[in-house]
Amino acid sequence: KDSDLAFVRWAICAILTWKNTTVPENIFHIHGTKDNILPIRFTKPDVSIPNEGHFMVYTKGYQVSEIIRKKLDSL
Repeated sequence: KDSDLAFVRWAICAILTWKNTTVPENIFHIHGTKDNILPIRFTKPDVSIPNEGHFMVYTKGYQVSEIIRKKLDSL
């Protein structure tokens, strides 16, 4: 709601037209199921956090940290 409209339009266009063909190795993707900025239906996350949005790192920081800690412990 508080984002600059010109920036949001630029960012959405950049995401939608990105032509990346190389997926980096060792990516671990955590995504909120209620992300309205980057909807989960366009992603393939390794872990999804139910009912969380784009700022889940802030709203569910402890839970995100635990997921990352478990992943690192498994390496």
